[in-house]
Amino acid sequence: IRPKPSLYLIVVQAAQKNINIQYNLQDHDDLLKHYVAYDRFVFFYIGIAFMISAIILLALFLFKQKVFAVYFGYMICISFWIIDHYGRVFPYLYPRMPVINEIAKPLSSLGAAFLLLTVQKLIFKQNLKDSPQLLNIINYLPRFFIAMFVLIFLLLIPAVPGMLKAALTVLWHAGLILTIALIAFIPLHF
Repeated sequence: IRPKPSLYLIVVQAAQKNINIQYNLQDHDDLLKHYVAYDRFVFFYIGIAFMISAIILLALFLFKQKVFAVYFGYMICISFWIIDHYGRVFPYLYPRMPVINEIAKPLSSLGAAFLLLTVQKLIFKQNLKDSPQLLNIINYLPRFFIAMFVLIFLLLIPAVPGMLKAALTVLWHAGLILTIALIAFIPLHF
């Protein structure tokens, strides 16, 4: 680029490994600015999640309601998903066992969806008694989540065929989309 030495950062992407692909040909100062801005973005989300978790924990100790404990579990799952999505978990928790990366995001996102649905079930308990069909759907979903939690562990097996991995990924995302739709529907319905 110029007679002065340049820094080259080459990052390679692998499917579902939380690795971004990007080529930045910049001098040291520009590259450092880029990553400081990226770190601020990630740590902003982590800070917000930490503050919400602290408030929920305080509410749990003050009011001793089960809903706050479940919501705190949701915050843990969603926080883990956020930092895993941005590639912050892998280098620290399981760099020597990269296969765990296959199940980290599915388990944390399914856990978050299940716990948020449970929060709504607790909040709208009285309303759901008047809507038995909706209550039946909500009561049936834990079976789906348990099945998905078990099936996701199949991704740890190295010899799992690509079609089965793809099917599990589609099932995981379809389950999340339907659960998120239900989570959005419940407050609007009541």
